[in-house]
Amino acid sequence: MKTFITLLVLSFFIVACTTLPTANAPLNQPLRWSARQASLSQITSWKINGLISIRNNQQAQSANVIWSQNDQDYTISIFGPLGFGGLILEGKPGIVTLTEDNGRKFSAPTPEALISETSHWVLPVSDLYFWIRGLPAPHTPSQLQFDRYHHITSLTQQDWNIFYQKYAGIQNTDLPSLIVMRRPPLTIKIVISHWVF
Repeated sequence: MKTFITLLVLSFFIVACTTLPTANAPLNQPLRWSARQASLSQITSWKINGLISIRNNQQAQSANVIWSQNDQDYTISIFGPLGFGGLILEGKPGIVTLTEDNGRKFSAPTPEALISETSHWVLPVSDLYFWIRGLPAPHTPSQLQFDRYHHITSLTQQDWNIFYQKYAGIQNTDLPSLIVMRRPPLTIKIVISHWVF
């Protein structure tokens, strides 16, 4: 159950489906951070396809993820070579529901509560909504490092170290395509194959 919940949490990082591969070079517009942050903050609805791999001290696993976000509502589907058929996480303000492929359902008021109730892990799930776009979550202290185009290259927040290793130019902006997140004993790698708005 812990592995499954961890994968569920990680799925918050993946975006997809414009037929724009992550091989697209970043646009590298010479923007100040304030301008880039404002542009990324305007992206509140998307669909993503991607792959996540999770490693801890004992094992490593991977899964495919499709994440559809529509303002505050979202559906995240996880499937692949994990020993289970699939999982669907559906959320809207006030309720989050997880459905297993056997039909079992778990619900909680927030994704953090769902994770805590089912696995006893404490993870800042809601922050992934910001981290996947290359933004720090608001209202929580963070440390940022940038490249010369003011893409975030590393972000430290909520005891997570997040490294943005690649960006891809999607429409008129650059979005993350390879993210590595570390908080011992976990290392999470997110490869985003497609973004669509």
